Amino acid sequence: MHFARQGSLYVPHMQPQFRRPGGGAVATAVDMMCQFGGSTDGTAITTALLNAATLGGLPGGTWNNVSPSAATSQKFATSAHMAVNGFAVSGAGNPDATTLGYDIAMNSGSPRYLEYSFTAISQFSLGFAFMLGAGFSSFSYYSFDFAMIVAGADYFAFNFSNTPANAANAHSAAGKGPDIGLAPSTPYWVLMRFNQNGTLYLDIYNLSTKALVGSSTITLTNNAATSIRFGHPSNVGATVATSNIFDGIVIKTGNPILLPT
Repeated sequence: MHFARQGSLYVPHMQPQFRRPGGGAVATAVDMMCQFGGSTDGTAITTALLNAATLGGLPGGTWNNVSPSAATSQKFATSAHMAVNGFAVSGAGNPDATTLGYDIAMNSGSPRYLEYSFTAISQFSLGFAFMLGAGFSSFSYYSFDFAMIVAGADYFAFNFSNTPANAANAHSAAGKGPDIGLAPSTPYWVLMRFNQNGTLYLDIYNLSTKALVGSSTITLTNNAATSIRFGHPSNVGATVATSNIFDGIVIKTGNPILLPT
């Protein structure tokens, strides 16, 4: 705010602020946002569709891999949509009017994932909506990774384990952090804060109430990040007869707390 003189009075001039369509809280500016729109229910995901659905981006950023390339188990799905409001990219607005999300079948032990690659970066925050399929109430294998920030020979993963049951944690080559209990069929907001050669933070919030469910931290070796993988990026050899869903991916450089409104 600044003041301008009009006659004998000083009146405030407000700096313009971006607000979400329909009013509400001031939007948080992010560098990249993908809401998985631009297609129809049940369409198999391709890099072209992902890039068309993305606003902004990190330097050199592009969706360059859907693995395997013909994975109809990775699709846009109406049932997968979770509203994620309160973000904007360079004044482009909030595209959450889309009715689609990212639905991935977990019925394979081999990796299945989407990959967003970019020029090496040392610090950023990644946020996305996430919901476990009902079948994750019980499984026999030790762990799955649902999202992974790739950093040279190391990584920062959003990991899920059945020992103890339904426990998410931060995972890297250094090991795993404290467990966070999650429930299937409950929408969450997952926040992964990446720091090269420092502490990695996994914070999980209830998407509806914005209450913090739990936090998990781990350390990383001295490598910058070059890509992010979503879905089922690890070759665990285990299967679960269900789907997990993602929506509203946002990335911002630095290390801010990113929360939807």
